[in-house]
Amino acid sequence: MPNAISTMIKTVSDRRATRRDSRHLEREFAPFGTPNERLELVSMFARYPDNQTQEMREVLGRQATRLY
Repeated sequence: MPNAISTMIKTVSDRRATRRDSRHLEREFAPFGTPNERLELVSMFARYPDNQTQEMREVLGRQATRLY
């Protein structure tokens, strides 16, 4: 049972860290509000493998749906 509790605590901790990191990215990308600015970011992301930019693309996508 203690192992199960440790696993649950770790899972919750990991989820909190993921949300914290996502909020940080949202704040970092907030100044890029125009479609052209966002397109510039997407163009920069295209230079890197998707697995390295996936989270950033997801944040931009969520922000775009809120903006438009």
